[in-house]
Amino acid sequence: MDTLDPDLLAHARSTLERVAALERDLDVAKADVRHAVRRLQLAGGSVRTIGKALGMSHQRVQQLVESVDDGKGWKRRGRATGPMICTFCGRPDQEVAKLIAGPNVYICDACVAAAREVADSGSSAGWTSSTKACSFCGTRNAPRSSRGEPRICRDCLALCEEILTKDRSGASSD
Repeated sequence: MDTLDPDLLAHARSTLERVAALERDLDVAKADVRHAVRRLQLAGGSVRTIGKALGMSHQRVQQLVESVDDGKGWKRRGRATGPMICTFCGRPDQEVAKLIAGPNVYICDACVAAAREVADSGSSAGWTSSTKACSFCGTRNAPRSSRGEPRICRDCLALCEEILTKDRSGASSD
């Protein structure tokens, strides 16, 4: 019968745990970069100016602005092919003032407001706290709607609020 050296096995397990923790940290860092670059763009920076300041190509900046971290690296988000419906409340884009797109997820302006109430007070009608991953960026501790699965973290919520604020003031969010 084969026996495994307990010290080597313990080392392998601890190394695997460390790798998993580092991968989670990398995912969070990628989301942070994406949020920071998007905020620079929302503040009026062009992709060329942002790229030059960060030492990267403007194409890479554009990818970051339009990208989503799927846990395996950056991937470019495609255009919507069907009807756009708020993933949080189920209302179609024709029934809401604004619908913000994420990676296979949408959130309307009303759900952004409801999520802000949850984030600020911890409870609101139809929303509850959760430790599940954000539907937009994949980070943890995102409140969820009463429909169950869609969730939004504080950073993505802040970004959605910035987009809505820019749109209300007449500025373009693209």
